[in-house]
Amino acid sequence: MPPATLSPTWSITTAAGQAPSVVRLRNLQSTARIGVDAWGRPTRPQPLLISASVSLASPFASSSSSDSVSADTVHYGHLSKAVLSTLDDIDRRGAVQTDGGDDPVSLRRLLDEIWWRLTGRGVDGSAAPGGSPEPFLDVRAVRCLSVSAQLPKASLVGGCVGLTGTSLFREGEVESYGMCLRLSGIRVPTLIGINDNEREAKQVVVADISIDCLEGGDVYPSLEKAIYD
Repeated sequence: MPPATLSPTWSITTAAGQAPSVVRLRNLQSTARIGVDAWGRPTRPQPLLISASVSLASPFASSSSSDSVSADTVHYGHLSKAVLSTLDDIDRRGAVQTDGGDDPVSLRRLLDEIWWRLTGRGVDGSAAPGGSPEPFLDVRAVRCLSVSAQLPKASLVGGCVGLTGTSLFREGEVESYGMCLRLSGIRVPTLIGINDNEREAKQVVVADISIDCLEGGDVYPSLEKAIYD
């Protein structure tokens, strides 16, 4: 199946509509050799926060009536373990990459590897590589999947760097997907204001930068430098 259409994230969430039921993970903490650090160096261990949202296509009536986790919903504990096992596997591979192994795992690649584990396909709907484990989710029951990977130490002048991938499903296939890079809390000394006294010294401006429909490598160190300079 060819890759799905890259679309603005807002259009995907609008098309998904209000889900009858949603299972969320927020700020699942780990440490892994993901992306590049604040100085652009790859394969350096750094803290990582993962948030995920699984919007189901139908209410989980069976689980609600039986007060047990049935096939019509998602066990958040098992979902957490599936994500963490993916991160552990990536980190183990990253530990040997300094000896001439595979290329470093970018934030974009990280999201694909989480999607492979959860759905059996990439964020864009492309098939997972051979040898991938059985998908954790029954994608026929999923309307929308969103995962955000945040690196709180990957910014020299900001709060954190994050990449969010979102896939819209229809009958078990990815219909469209979004990819949004966000730099949060960038602190830039700036001459700003219309009064004479405001032009005598720079003030710190705190900005959040989002770039939607972004496909590519880990450009956030150079992007941050361009903003600050």
